[in-house]
Amino acid sequence: IFIDTYSVEQPNISIASQRIFIETQGLYVSEENSVYTIGAFLLFLVILFFLITWRRKTSVQTGKKPEKPWKIPEEIHHLEELKRTDKNAYEQERLLMEDEYKSALLWYKDDKKILPKDRKKEKQKPSLITTITTSIRRLKIGKKTKKKRKETPKKTKSLLSKKPERKTKVETVKTVTPTQDTDKQKTLEKIQKQQEKQLRRLSNH
Repeated sequence: IFIDTYSVEQPNISIASQRIFIETQGLYVSEENSVYTIGAFLLFLVILFFLITWRRKTSVQTGKKPEKPWKIPEEIHHLEELKRTDKNAYEQERLLMEDEYKSALLWYKDDKKILPKDRKKEKQKPSLITTITTSIRRLKIGKKTKKKRKETPKKTKSLLSKKPERKTKVETVKTVTPTQDTDKQKTLEKIQKQQEKQLRRLSNH
């Protein structure tokens, strides 16, 4: 701080001048720093807004109601080929599709509780759930078909004569915590376990 001394008779002329140093405690924020801080905060809010918007759009896209696999055009063509070439594989494929659809529907119901209620209706396309479960099912049915081809014709005829029994499943809908990668991984493992049980049940017959 600079202190200037003036005379009463000559107020425009400084008689003496002295510089005094003052020590302060605490945080000093200048006007320039304040502007930068406010600008950085506003930029952070804008980025946060875009992230939330993007996450909601992604959730809506991956949270669509799964289609019935046997009604997808690609699957219809695949089933028709199996029906002509191997009826036993066709029956197994159809049962796995039903089990896959029930598992995907359970996942959808759990995920629906987290998504916004005011989501807009969009044209349904094969969802991420359907794509993952279809890939798993095709790998398993491929292995199953190779084993069946090695069996004798008599055993194949006996298997064709038997109609697979459909057991009713009791599905429980559990409350899902906020969407996280670990929850989705657990749900995917649950779907795989259900499909493996279905395959073991068919192989026992």
